[in-house]
Amino acid sequence: MAPKSEGSFGVSVARGVRLFLQVSCLRSGYCGGHTASAVSQSSRRYGRMRLRRGSLHRRAVEMLRRAFDIVAAGGSLVLLSPLLLCLALLVKATSPGPALYRAVRIGWRGQPFVMYKFRSMRDDASPSAPRITRAGDPRITGVGRFLRRSKLDELPQFLNVLKGDMSLVGARPQDPRYFAHYTAEQRRVFNDRPGLVGPGTIAYLNQADILEQAGANVEEYYLSAVLPDTLRLDLDYLAHRSFLSDVTVIVKAAFGVLAACIARDKARLPQ
Repeated sequence: MAPKSEGSFGVSVARGVRLFLQVSCLRSGYCGGHTASAVSQSSRRYGRMRLRRGSLHRRAVEMLRRAFDIVAAGGSLVLLSPLLLCLALLVKATSPGPALYRAVRIGWRGQPFVMYKFRSMRDDASPSAPRITRAGDPRITGVGRFLRRSKLDELPQFLNVLKGDMSLVGARPQDPRYFAHYTAEQRRVFNDRPGLVGPGTIAYLNQADILEQAGANVEEYYLSAVLPDTLRLDLDYLAHRSFLSDVTVIVKAAFGVLAACIARDKARLPQ
């Protein structure tokens, strides 16, 4: 390991000396046969090359991420099609109304789109009621409670991923009513496609239970405490995300949902 360390140190010293010489010649106006103007032009060309290289790298990563989204979402829809059909029939048979709930959400680049979910609430729920639900919300149906607890109500969003409205990993799409409360900084989460899961989602898998403790001020507590924290987590992640980290988030989310379901089932067992 010693030779590698010495080599790295030598490279660092060489870069430092080269930078010092460039700065010195720019100040003096003469650089060993090359004018300061020529050195400056060379530096600018190098800077533009680095920018282009960085742009190409980001584009390649985005193409890889999109390809992964299409393959994973398409494969999941095919493999889970029997389960999806059963869940749709179950929702339809246990409460009046459509099996799918189509909600307008704000997503990529701040544009609205239609997001799909299995309907988990009564179809006659008032549209003026809070869009945020807590664990004991009376609008939620019996089947809907199970779907929300297991996150199975989110499975139709694989269709949104295939359409390009969403990605597998990213900040959650937002209701226009609550998106209006975002700051300019917080709106940067939608510089990327919204996702099925993200760090904010994982941290607040029990969001309905948390909001249950807020009492009547569900929306106020969501906007002042829960939403800013989820956006902070998502922004921090998106600033340093990679393809490998996306895969890690998906695995963490799957285990997190499974663990949450097991914990709730144990809590209901007679003591």
